[in-house]
Amino acid sequence: MEKNNISSLDEFYFYIGEKRSRLDILVTKIKNSLEKERAASTLTIEEVLKKKEEKKKEGKNDFGIVIDGINNTLIRFAKCCTPLPGDEIGGFVTKLTGITVHRKDCPNFHAMIEKDPSREILVKWDENLIETKMNKYNFTFTVVLNDRPNILMEIVSLIANHKINITSLNSYEVKKDGDRVVKVKISIEIKAKTEYDYLINNILKLKDVISVER
Repeated sequence: MEKNNISSLDEFYFYIGEKRSRLDILVTKIKNSLEKERAASTLTIEEVLKKKEEKKKEGKNDFGIVIDGINNTLIRFAKCCTPLPGDEIGGFVTKLTGITVHRKDCPNFHAMIEKDPSREILVKWDENLIETKMNKYNFTFTVVLNDRPNILMEIVSLIANHKINITSLNSYEVKKDGDRVVKVKISIEIKAKTEYDYLINNILKLKDVISVER
């Protein structure tokens, strides 16, 4: 009755009479409360610790990044270098978006750390989570090639054969050493750097592909 701010039996009858709470609901609440107390009293110390550990795991997000003492919900991956599991990474604390994870060799990351070293934070991949969850990460790379009929279709077919999903694709002409070449910017969903390396090695084998840029 204390949970419903009822201090006496008369108030309880008035509470029921006014239909502020149905009796069956109140009985169910009391029954559930008693069952929880009875179950808790039979738990061993090991079971209590296990339940606490399970709650911690349930509250953890699946980014695959470990940062001691900081909630993973504050993490985002930098679009300038799109790090993948297997890359060496570093973290930078921003004012509005939490912690941004960059590749260690990212020029933007180095520029920001040089400007404000106090914002650098140690981050690492959670290898166990990556192996069990099989997360897919958004990743963007650019293929530089000499333009010819069907070459774009060949690249798309090759990526599809690797069972990799393409999320966006854009092509444009640029001048390289005085010659006109085509750059194809491709965004994909991928699991790790090893998968990317295997894909790129096969793309580079295609005729008229000059290079691939991360």
